[in-house]
Amino acid sequence: FATSVAKKTSKQGIIAALYGMRDRPRRDIILGLVDYPIMMVIGELDNVLPFEQLLEQSQTIRNKMILYLEHDGHFGFLESPLQSNKALRKFLRNCS
Repeated sequence: FATSVAKKTSKQGIIAALYGMRDRPRRDIILGLVDYPIMMVIGELDNVLPFEQLLEQSQTIRNKMILYLEHDGHFGFLESPLQSNKALRKFLRNCS
């Protein structure tokens, strides 16, 4: 899926999106302030967001569910769709 989307996106569009993600201000402080449930999908092989940084961010969340994917990267939900969907269904059941 991600590959097909990338192939349809212009080179300039991809570059602009990457710069936008790189240059946006960090908002992780908000994670510790919210009262609603948050689900994080963390790929241990993520080459965009360091695994240790994601673990640190997760510690600030009060009401959380974390799916650790030890063999996946930044798109773990695409790399392990069955495991991700199962976890998402569980998370949504717990939210209702």
